Amino acid sequence: MGTLHEFRCPACGYEAQVSGGPAGGMRVLTETIHCKDCRVIDDVVVARSSGGRGPRRTSAEESRVPPCPKDASHDVSLWRAGGPCPRCGATMERGEHFIQWD
Repeated sequence: MGTLHEFRCPACGYEAQVSGGPAGGMRVLTETIHCKDCRVIDDVVVARSSGGRGPRRTSAEESRVPPCPKDASHDVSLWRAGGPCPRCGATMERGEHFIQWD
């Protein structure tokens, strides 16, 4: 079961509701990314279930950073809870869990 958290930047006020790292449910696996071109953090789907089995990633897929959902040519990196704000670089703070998903 995945959990979304509210992350807020105390310096500039940027907010995002993301997992803050890898997360998974019965149908999808997600990763939190930082798109340096869009200047946002976002969760993106990295695997879906197929054939009645839970979602799985190959080792090659695990080492690959997923692309920005708006433009695959954007400069993207993985983002983890406590990472920098995509707008100003200050440390993002995790708030209460926002929602649990499956």
